[in-house]
Amino acid sequence: MTDETIKTDVIDESGNIIIKNENDAWEIYKIGLGYWVQNDFDNMIKYYKAASDFGQLGATLELGKYYYKMQMYDNMFLYYNKAVAMGESFAMIAIARYYKEHHKYDDMTKYYMMAFDTGDVSAIKELAFHYFAREDNDNMCKCYTMVIERHKDVESMYDLSVHYAADKTRDDMLNYSQMVLDNTVDCVHDENYKYRKSTLQRMARYYRKCKKYDEMLKYYNILVKNGETATLIDIAEHYKMVGNVELTIEYYVKAAHYKYIRAIIDLSDYYIDNKLIQDGLKMFIKLQHTIEHNAATTETIQLYISKFLEDPTIFTNFFNDYNKLLDSLKKKDDYIEELEVMPEGPKYAEAKKRFNKAAGILSEIDDDKMSGGLDED
Repeated sequence: MTDETIKTDVIDESGNIIIKNENDAWEIYKIGLGYWVQNDFDNMIKYYKAASDFGQLGATLELGKYYYKMQMYDNMFLYYNKAVAMGESFAMIAIARYYKEHHKYDDMTKYYMMAFDTGDVSAIKELAFHYFAREDNDNMCKCYTMVIERHKDVESMYDLSVHYAADKTRDDMLNYSQMVLDNTVDCVHDENYKYRKSTLQRMARYYRKCKKYDEMLKYYNILVKNGETATLIDIAEHYKMVGNVELTIEYYVKAAHYKYIRAIIDLSDYYIDNKLIQDGLKMFIKLQHTIEHNAATTETIQLYISKFLEDPTIFTNFFNDYNKLLDSLKKKDDYIEELEVMPEGPKYAEAKKRFNKAAGILSEIDDDKMSGGLDED
């Protein structure tokens, strides 16, 4: 690219840059970007400066970034401060990061707060992380509290709930966890759903630890309703712990239908540990025929069917039941055959239909003979 090849109204015949309005400044900025792509930094700077002198923000920021990269900090400050004067939070945060790198924390804080005051939530979060890294929990919490108060920021609520959970400050953990739940919705497509999901899981774990099982199940059931089907395994394990056999099996089976290998393994172990081999075999044969399989579930179910059959008594009983089933099927086949030949049975009705048809044909033949006269005999 050269000035001569640029077809634009913003370059005159002598190659001078002409900027009359914001659109012209935008065009000059784009030309500078083109030179940046070609690594022609002299021309890039030329066009960026021309656009920046007219107040074009993009060119001003690009110059600040370029001079930072080149460690030409006086020039960096020149253009970043120019962008700061335009109210651009990116430049404020960039200056804050510079001061952080040079351990000038008061200046760092000043520019982070300046950016936050423009409404840029990321600035205060960076400052909070700075305090977190320095283990200054008081100032970290103050930063998160500010962004919650001003913007009801869900991520900050969540971060505080995690902090207080790790700090074992129960009341604060519960307070901010509930705040997350109050400011989010049960929709997996919502941008804050990940915080809601994690908070529901933490609340369930907390109440399980406290042995407040009704509360625990409340949060587990919300998760299941939201499609977090792996929670079915957690519910099964709870019922296994409290000795509810029926619900233990029910929830393991529900999880197995979602193809969770862990649920299939845990269910089989439950039958084996409790010496319920016969019941386990029946259940796994049923699972083999009722759940939608993939290769892993098929292999796992068949593996445990084989394992159940390793018990000699179970093996014998299985084949005795199998032979009884064959005998039962044979008797049913014989009975069906018998029913078919009885009056009004399918075979009887078919035979009767054929007989009546033949009888009709014979009747027509006899009628023909009668109409021809009896003397013919």
